[in-house]
Amino acid sequence: MTVFELSRPALRRCRIREVLPTQHPAILDQLSDMVDCLPDPGGLSGEQIIGSMTVIARVRNQIDAYLTHLAGAADTARVAHGPGPPAPW
Repeated sequence: MTVFELSRPALRRCRIREVLPTQHPAILDQLSDMVDCLPDPGGLSGEQIIGSMTVIARVRNQIDAYLTHLAGAADTARVAHGPGPPAPW
């Protein structure tokens, strides 16, 4: 039997995720599904790996920018902690 141990930060993220609201635009589920379908790098040529790294880095920057925008909107709307009191951690 394999024992899987989570780090303290990973456990904290899991606890936070459990109390966060789950309503979100459907396109975010589609985005998640698309990420799950990314090809295995082992099956890519060298040129495809380099090209993929370039595109993924650009997409990552776009997602980071959107996340920052969401955080700002959450602060403005005072919903950064979700409904109810802030979590104790």
